[in-house]
Amino acid sequence: MLDLARDRVRELKELGHQQAQVYGETEVGGLRVIYVLQDTPDKYGLPVDPQISLGLQIWRSVPLGPAVLIAGGLILGANYLYSKRIQGKLAEAKKASGNE
Repeated sequence: MLDLARDRVRELKELGHQQAQVYGETEVGGLRVIYVLQDTPDKYGLPVDPQISLGLQIWRSVPLGPAVLIAGGLILGANYLYSKRIQGKLAEAKKASGNE
């Protein structure tokens, strides 16, 4: 697809569209979508120099494995504490009803 886009840009430049360009190939590491523009990106409502927000940069820098392990551990820990709380309430209810 990139070769086709580059060929189209060459054709457009030959037709007089000197600002023609492939957009999305290298911007912010590649956008996973490419556009063939006849003019500058701002003419299409696109950022000329797109940037990744700091929060997203931090999120992308965290390796997936440890993040999954941490999230899984938090979920298991919360589930354990919740089940202990429910068991305690059931034990209190049995005591109160005298069914021990």
